[in-house]
Amino acid sequence: MNPISLQGAYVTLEDLLRLRLAKLAGDQETKHARLGASGARLSRFRGRGIEFTEVRAYQPGDDVRSIDWKVTARRTVPHTKIYQEERERPELLIVDQTRNMFFGTATRTKSVTAAETAALLAWQYLDRGDRVGGIVVGENGEAMVRPRRRTGAALRFLRAIASANQCLGAENEGAQPSLVQALTEAKRIAHTGHGVHVLSDFSQPMDSLKPPLARLAWNNEVRLIFIYDEFEARPPIGRFPLSQQSERLIFDTSRASLRSDFTTRFEQRLQGIKQLCKRTGCRLVELPSQRSLIDRIARAA
Repeated sequence: MNPISLQGAYVTLEDLLRLRLAKLAGDQETKHARLGASGARLSRFRGRGIEFTEVRAYQPGDDVRSIDWKVTARRTVPHTKIYQEERERPELLIVDQTRNMFFGTATRTKSVTAAETAALLAWQYLDRGDRVGGIVVGENGEAMVRPRRRTGAALRFLRAIASANQCLGAENEGAQPSLVQALTEAKRIAHTGHGVHVLSDFSQPMDSLKPPLARLAWNNEVRLIFIYDEFEARPPIGRFPLSQQSERLIFDTSRASLRSDFTTRFEQRLQGIKQLCKRTGCRLVELPSQRSLIDRIARAA
C-alpha cells in the first residue's frame, strides 16, 4: 500500500484534499500510464471532440465532406464548415458510497478506495483544464455537482463524497439509493461529449444497469471502474470476524466448497460486468480495493 493512499473505514475532506500532493495530474508521463490489463489509460479519452467555429468560402484542399450545402445553395458559391479541437472536456464521476461498498478485509474498505480514486481523477482533470463534476450515491440520497472548471466545484464534489462516506455504518431505515437512478440523472447532465466514470462494485443486477448505461454511452465515453475486495475473489482459509451493524459474526472458510462458491459467484459477477460493457459500449477497469491508483501509475510510468 502506497503511504500516500488512504486507509481505514472512513475518509475526511482533508484526506481527499491531501491527495492532490500525489502530483498525479502534473506529471506528463502519467498521462499515458495504463490503469490495468483491460487496456484503459489515465489520459484524455480518444476522440476528444471538435466544435464548430465558422463557415467560409471553399478553398482548394478543403475536405468536401465539410461543405455546408445549405449555405452553398443560398450563396451559390461553395462554403466549408470549419471546426477546431475542443480545448477542454467535461468529466463526470459517479461514486458509489452505499452500504454494499462498506466492506473491507485488510487496510481499507471499498468505499474508501472509491473515494480516493474519484478524488485523484478529479484533481487530474481539474489541473489539466477540464471541467469536473460528479454524482455521489449515498445512504441519504444523491448529491450532484455539475462539471465546472473551478476548484470550488471540485471541493463541493469532494465534500459530498466525504459526507456520504461518513454516513456509512450508521443505522438507516430508508430504502438504499440506486445506482440506476444516478445513471439516469447523469444522462440529464451529460448530453454529449462527456467523459463519464462510474466507480462501484456493481452489486446491482446487470439487467437494471444496462438501459441507463446504454443511453449514457451513446454520446459519451463511459468507463466502469470495478472496485472489489480480494477476499471476494479468492477467500483464504481461516476463521474471520465480521461486523454488521452491532452484530458480530465469525466467517469460517475452512470448507473448500464454500471458497469455491465465493470464487464462482465473483467470476459470474465479473463476467456479467464484462458483458455489460460489451453490450453498452463502456470500457472496464478492474481495481482491487487494496490497490491504489497511485501505485498502478507509479509502476506503469
